[in-house]
Amino acid sequence: MALTRVNGNLISSGTITGNLFNNNTITGDKIASATIGSSNLTTTGVSAGNYGSASNIPVITVGTDGRVTYAANVATATVDVNNITGNVNISGNVKAQTYQETFSNVSIASGNITCNLASATIFKTVVTSAANVIFTSPPPNLTGFSFLIQLSQTGSYALTWPASIQWPLNTAPTLSTTAGYVDTIALYTIDGGSNYYATSVLGQF
Repeated sequence: MALTRVNGNLISSGTITGNLFNNNTITGDKIASATIGSSNLTTTGVSAGNYGSASNIPVITVGTDGRVTYAANVATATVDVNNITGNVNISGNVKAQTYQETFSNVSIASGNITCNLASATIFKTVVTSAANVIFTSPPPNLTGFSFLIQLSQTGSYALTWPASIQWPLNTAPTLSTTAGYVDTIALYTIDGGSNYYATSVLGQF
């Protein structure tokens, strides 16, 4: 006998199971509208409701029969754009209305002026004695990085620069020797600090 219609109220719970149906015996076009309702379907355990919002990302799993078998909300991460620590890599162009750089006062310690390139891009030192200029924590190779050093003079003191600095005509600039004068040196590196290319941009004023 051909089976043409099965009403939900004719199927006792567990009386007819999936393994009693021949493949394709009952297809979608043979099920009348509303003949099998949600009350006849086995629950998937997914709670009814809306998933996803401005602060949540919906995570949904769909089974091979097309039914939703899992749904949950995952909170989106909040990023404080005013306080980002670490490196930020951006693909594409950045157009800023204004921007600020980090400034660091560096004192002479143990005869050294140590500029930590991971902490600032503008350094200021009051030159109170002869000193060695040292750069630490440069960025990785093939990363462009530029910075400034402002030297406030208090007298005639010699500074020893790193051998890795490449000066115009291989000659370091002559710095001010008058107390109160300021010299500014601009530098950049593109090879992880193996070489620094430098020039005096402001001097003796």
